[in-house]
Amino acid sequence: MAGRLKDGDPTGILFEREPAHEILRSPGDGGDDYGKTLATGVFELGSDGVAIAIHDGPDNRNIHSIQLTN
Repeated sequence: MAGRLKDGDPTGILFEREPAHEILRSPGDGGDDYGKTLATGVFELGSDGVAIAIHDGPDNRNIHSIQLTN
C-alpha cells in the first residue's frame, strides 16, 4: 500500500500529503483553488455505540472526542 496507510495508523491516511493521494486539503495562496479542510471527523461504530474524534490536522489530533452509547 502506498502512503500513510502502510504505517499502521488507520487515521494516518487523513493527513497524506503525497500528490493525488491527499485527503487533507490545504492549497497554496493564489489561484482559484479555495478548497480547505477545516477539520476531520472520525466515527467508529461499535455494538455498544459510536466514538467520535475530531482532528484539526496532523499536529492537532483529538481536539474533541466523545463516546455515545446505546
